[in-house]
Amino acid sequence: MAKIIPNAREHILNTAKAIVSTQGIDALNMRSVSHGCGIALGTIYNYFPTKADLLVELMASYWDDFFIKVEEYLQEEHDFYTALRCIFNLQSQYVNAFRVEWLVPSFYQTPKGVQKGVILEQRYLQRFTQQIESLITKAHKAGYIFPKRSEQDTAQFIQFNLVSLSRQHTISYDLFEDFLRELL
Repeated sequence: MAKIIPNAREHILNTAKAIVSTQGIDALNMRSVSHGCGIALGTIYNYFPTKADLLVELMASYWDDFFIKVEEYLQEEHDFYTALRCIFNLQSQYVNAFRVEWLVPSFYQTPKGVQKGVILEQRYLQRFTQQIESLITKAHKAGYIFPKRSEQDTAQFIQFNLVSLSRQHTISYDLFEDFLRELL
C-alpha cells in the first residue's frame, strides 16, 4: 500500500526553496529534493516531471510571496519615492534569490520549460506593473507626483527599469530616482 504524504507538493517546494537558498540553484536537482524531504524520487517526478517544471513552480511561489509583500506594503502610508525604493529593494531580493537566471528564458532546459517560463514571466511582470500603477494612481491623486504620460505608460516604464536595474546594476537606483523626480 502506498504511503500517503500530507501536503507533499508543498513539502517538495519548501525543500527545493531551502536548497536554492542555502546551496544555490546549481545544487537543485530531483535527487537532492528527494533526499532533503524524505520523499521517494518517483513521487517527486509524479508531482514535477522535470526540473524545469519544479523551477517554474518555484519561480511562481517566489513571485506570489513577492506580490503579497508588495500588497502589504502598499496598504501602509508612504510617500511615492520611499514606497518605490522599498519595492525595488524587495524585488531585488527576489530576483537575487535565483541569481538573476530565473528571469532569463535561456535558463530553462527544454522548449516547454522556456515557454512556461516566458508565459509566467509575462504574467507576473504584468501584475507587477499593475501594482506600480496603483502606487502611481494613489500618489497622483494625493498630489505628490504629476505624470506627464498616462499612469499605465509610466508604470510600464518604471517596471521595466526596476527589473533592468535588478538584473544588470548598470546604474544606481539613486540615479534612476533622480530621473523619475524630473519626469514626474
